[in-house]
Amino acid sequence: QLFVQETSTDIFFKITAYAEQLLNDLERLTPANLQIVTIKPQIAGQGIIVEIVANGRSSRDNVVFVSNLESSGKFYEVSPLHEEISKNPAFVGREIAVQVKYKGQS
Repeated sequence: QLFVQETSTDIFFKITAYAEQLLNDLERLTPANLQIVTIKPQIAGQGIIVEIVANGRSSRDNVVFVSNLESSGKFYEVSPLHEEISKNPAFVGREIAVQVKYKGQS
């Protein structure tokens, strides 16, 4: 019986590749008039839960973003947390926060 243990370097490269894939997927799904402000991933059981805060020029931009996440096949259980006028003085628009589960490769 052969037992192979992953090294910390192997684990680091897996996490880095996963994070890079997450960022690439979000970039592909983000509408032109929407700016992602924060991304907070966390491990939950066997999956990844990601909280995303973004600023859209309008509520429509936020709706398009949520719809893109839901239809992507990469994200599921998309749950809006809040939508309100952006508090950022340098940005005119609406802030949205969503919590999603991330599948990664599909």
